[in-house]
Amino acid sequence: KEIQQLKQCQSTFDIRIIKLEEILKTNNDQLFKQIAKLNDEIRQLKLEKELNEKKQNEEISKINNKNLIFKQQLIDIQSKNQINEDKKEKDYNNQLSQSKYSQSYIF
Repeated sequence: KEIQQLKQCQSTFDIRIIKLEEILKTNNDQLFKQIAKLNDEIRQLKLEKELNEKKQNEEISKINNKNLIFKQQLIDIQSKNQINEDKKEKDYNNQLSQSKYSQSYIF
C-alpha cells in the first residue's frame, strides 16, 4: 500500500512538473516575443533618429550656406559704401580745393 501511495505521489509530482515546464515554456515564449518586439522598436527608433539627424544636418547646412551668402553680400555692401564715402570725401576735397583756388584767384 505504501508503495502504491509513493507511486501515486510520484505521479502527481510528475504531472505538476510537466505543468510547470509547460508554464515556463509559455512564459519563455512570451518573453522571447516581447524581446523581439522591443528589439524591432529599438531598430525603428534608431532609424528615425538617424533620419532626423540627417534632416537636421541638411537644414544646418542650408542655414550655414545662406549665412555665407549674407556675409558676402554684407562685405560687398560695406565695400560699395566705403567706395562711395571715399568718392564723397574726394569730391568734397576737390570742391574745397577749387573753392580755395577760386578765392585766391579772385584776390
